[in-house]
Amino acid sequence: MKGEELFSKLDCILENSIDSELGYYKIAKNTTNPLIQSISNLKYSERNNYTLELKQCFLQINAVPVRQSSKNRREISRWVNPKSILNTTGLTMVIDEIIESEKNSLKDYNDILNRKDLPLRLRDTLETQKSAILNGIVKLRLRKES
Repeated sequence: MKGEELFSKLDCILENSIDSELGYYKIAKNTTNPLIQSISNLKYSERNNYTLELKQCFLQINAVPVRQSSKNRREISRWVNPKSILNTTGLTMVIDEIIESEKNSLKDYNDILNRKDLPLRLRDTLETQKSAILNGIVKLRLRKES
């Protein structure tokens, strides 16, 4: 993979992770539903860890992240604001939106992981995060069904 292309794809994943982290933080702080708050705090913590790990990946490949605005931030903002939506929205709808957001992030992971020439440590980090996201989706679906 060309260096610039690798940096760009990794930067996209980092950017979406940061945007998701901020979105989950907003949800947790703006909802009165304790279950939604619990889920959001967990997702916020996960994304915070992913962000730190991804920044380490940039250091390992001697790159500097380039922060840009993203469509994901706008997608998360659509269902995070205003506060009243979170207070009246049913748990099922919020879980559906979180699952959809997580599925969108998997597309970026799959895109970069399809490359054969990723550095091993970077591949391991991304595979671990992807697996955790997939497991999180399964858990959210189970929670929604119960």
